[in-house]
Amino acid sequence: MSDSKYLKILKELHSFLSAHFSIDFAVRKIGGNIEKHIQRGLPLSASLKAEGFPEIFVQNIKIGEETGKLKEVLGELVKLLEDKIKLEREIVFSLFYPALSISAFFIFFLAVGFFVIPEMSKMLSELGVGVPKSIIVIEKIKNFLKQRYEIFPIFAVIFFYLSYEFKRGSIPIVKSAKLSLFLKALAICIENKIELQRALLMTSELSPESIREKIEEESARIIRGLEPTFEFLGEFQSEIENAYKRGELPSALRGLSQIFYEKYMKNSELLKKSIEPLFLIIVAILTIFIVSTIYIPMIEKIRDIM
Repeated sequence: MSDSKYLKILKELHSFLSAHFSIDFAVRKIGGNIEKHIQRGLPLSASLKAEGFPEIFVQNIKIGEETGKLKEVLGELVKLLEDKIKLEREIVFSLFYPALSISAFFIFFLAVGFFVIPEMSKMLSELGVGVPKSIIVIEKIKNFLKQRYEIFPIFAVIFFYLSYEFKRGSIPIVKSAKLSLFLKALAICIENKIELQRALLMTSELSPESIREKIEEESARIIRGLEPTFEFLGEFQSEIENAYKRGELPSALRGLSQIFYEKYMKNSELLKKSIEPLFLIIVAILTIFIVSTIYIPMIEKIRDIM
């Protein structure tokens, strides 16, 4: 089940409870297998677990049921999911839209070189006009690329490597966004009285993959009866450790989540400001190149005939 599907169900549940309807009425309106599980006597948390909801949602909803704060817990989870979906869309747009735009123009340029120029050369030859030197050079480049097919797999490897790093969260802008979500989710779990070691394991999937192993090691350390070190937070380790000792861990995690979110927003704006002018420069250079090396020489040759 996708995040958008999780969000739809949780949002509907929260809306009905906010309107003071009972949980039974809410699940009847939602219908599906969740209603069937409730009719069999399962609580909402167990019903959602049976439908494949992640543990972070199941356990927090279970706490909400036990404490009578289900509406509030659902509200927090809805906001968390909305933030997650929004950030993922923004990241994809920020990183891949410029790349796709440049790739599209590059493909257009290759199409001109591989299909348009040969036809133009053929037409000029039939008219008895010498082919401009610039077009001859472009044809030589085209022939060189045709004989060097290994170049294209290299581009494919680079693309897949960048996709892998994107998934791991190693790219700074992605890492900041994922850390912001992870810390917010962890704060929600701690506020709902979920043990720290369980909260770490439940929320680790939201964290950057590059620090996931350290988070799991931290959870194992707490299970062994040792104090948490929060080593996975790097430069913020000591501050969060002190907040934990003071009993202020949830608020500290929320504050740090906001710091990483602001860092993400700053990097996102810098990326947009740097990529957009670069894209325009590339487009301008390629346009000038095509006009000056292909069309103008051809027009001059045709004009000489006439």
